[in-house]
Amino acid sequence: MRFREEVDDPLFGVNLLNGRGDAVLSASNVLAAPQSGRFRAGEEVVFRIAFDNVFAADRYVATPAVALSGSGFQWLDRRERFASVVVGSTRETDAITDLDYDFVLERAGAEVPSS
Repeated sequence: MRFREEVDDPLFGVNLLNGRGDAVLSASNVLAAPQSGRFRAGEEVVFRIAFDNVFAADRYVATPAVALSGSGFQWLDRRERFASVVVGSTRETDAITDLDYDFVLERAGAEVPSS
């Protein structure tokens, strides 16, 4: 991001959508660090958001954005579907995420054979 004018405490974020258009991630500095600082005209910055990938196999598109802080959003820059990534998997799921889990099956009232 290169600022064209001086800006105080802008909001930096990204929305990630799956192939069906479901928002699977909305991450920003709003909760973590809302006072991002003062940026001078001509100054360039890079923001990164890191997370563990638990998404199911699909194509995902990212919309990064920078906005003025305050009520509502006044976009300084917003790039719809700016980048995409494909997540692969060796297993199928109908869910948006592909979390590891444990599964236990117990028969109700079944007696355990004695040895």
